Amino acid sequence: ILAATHAPSIPQPGESLLITTRVAPAFSPIAGVTLRYRVMFGAVASLAMNDAGTDGDAVAGDGVWSARLPAAQATAGQLIRYAISASDAQGHASRFPPFPSPTDSEEFHGTVVADPAITSQLPVVHVFVENTGALDGGTPTRGALFHLGELYDNVRFEVHGQSSSGWPKKGYNI
Repeated sequence: ILAATHAPSIPQPGESLLITTRVAPAFSPIAGVTLRYRVMFGAVASLAMNDAGTDGDAVAGDGVWSARLPAAQATAGQLIRYAISASDAQGHASRFPPFPSPTDSEEFHGTVVADPAITSQLPVVHVFVENTGALDGGTPTRGALFHLGELYDNVRFEVHGQSSSGWPKKGYNI
């Protein structure tokens, strides 16, 4: 798997997301390419990618595989993450992005669906943490950041502070 991209870079609510990847055979012909995606922190779903020149794939047989996530999969402000796996006729498998370490590497690529309710002339940082309760209890947890069109996945979040970490905080929303 040589590369993966998605379009549009930041989808609008109600807009589908087209994910493409270039896959080249290494040992034997490609048997299949699968998109695995996750909206927010829901279950990982799978979708077969195609190189048949249909459903978003521009040219049949060119080594560029495509899959389209329907617009209904995510709503405004939600995180969409994806990974791609490919296998060949001999059973060799590959993954993009590679995920060699659950603590030191990104698990997914992705984007955020635009939220028209957010208006700012400043760059917006979107922070996604599944278990905010862990942070309240002082336990590190993992999540994602999205800033200036770039997803930073599998980020470790933890509370920092010494005497002030236990003080009551004014409301925060993660």
